[in-house]
Amino acid sequence: MAEYIYVSLQGEDEILVFAHERAILDRRPPVPIHGGPGPLGVSPDRRWIYAGLRDEPGLAALRIEPDGGLTEIGRVPLEADPCHVSTDRTGRYLFAAYFAEGMITVHALDESGVPESRPRESRRTARTAHMMMADASNRFVLVPHRDSDVILQFVFDSQEGRLVPNRPDRVSMAEGAGPRHFCHHPAGPWLYVSNELDSTVTACRFDRETGVAEPVQTLSTLPEGYTGDNSCSQIHITPDARWLYLSNRGHDSLAGFGVDPETGLLERGTITPTEPIPRAFNIDTAGRTVFAAGRDSGQLAVYGLDGASGSLSRIGSYSTGRKAMWVLPVCPAV
Repeated sequence: MAEYIYVSLQGEDEILVFAHERAILDRRPPVPIHGGPGPLGVSPDRRWIYAGLRDEPGLAALRIEPDGGLTEIGRVPLEADPCHVSTDRTGRYLFAAYFAEGMITVHALDESGVPESRPRESRRTARTAHMMMADASNRFVLVPHRDSDVILQFVFDSQEGRLVPNRPDRVSMAEGAGPRHFCHHPAGPWLYVSNELDSTVTACRFDRETGVAEPVQTLSTLPEGYTGDNSCSQIHITPDARWLYLSNRGHDSLAGFGVDPETGLLERGTITPTEPIPRAFNIDTAGRTVFAAGRDSGQLAVYGLDGASGSLSRIGSYSTGRKAMWVLPVCPAV
């Protein structure tokens, strides 16, 4: 099945499209999209991509064509620029988090995949809301907030598209950690948090009946002895849940961790040098290739992922453009 890699370029007002096969990328025509595309998300049926627009705040819906190209089919203006977008697990709603405004929204999606103009839910939370995503059951939504060191916990009504604070309504991380992004284990009751400010990763137990997270382990993403500036950005886990990676900005590396299949706990692995300021990276849908975009280098680095050791081997790089903000691998629906 064909796979395509989409890279949003806020500084170029476009989304790059690469066809991907065996760690080799074939550049396709870029997709112009005005407004400064930043975060990207894909619908569960892989028919639509959603882009958060940061220079002219809005949400854009794009149809994925059979050849991997994108066609914009609608957009909604917003009062603030979103830093993260994702759909719920049914594909009926679009979530967005707003860093500077400290709020979250839920937009219903119509049958053509376009967001409704008015959100079903618009909720002020706290400054530096950095991500919003539902768990596998679609009953719970988590929202990390960097500056207040908390992850807010909500119960999600997937019939009405509404949120209710869970009990408890938050989980506290270490002081000064700065939780930014998280990912759920694809099969087990765990989630993993990228802590931006203290360059750590936290493993949490996640109660799938109550939607409550509990931190149980925190490890550094940096090599021993490193004293330079750094902040963590994104976090991704391989489809087989054996390996977890985070991007270091400053140290400019990808930090790898092994995942214990029984306990969900992490073990430090390799730290691989990469492009300057790797704000965005991702793992292909097969779990064999990693793509890291250097915001300051204008290059997309490609790595082979050794499934036995978790090590990354650089294969090549491709020019991108200014301010790469997101890397999204997708296998379009047939």
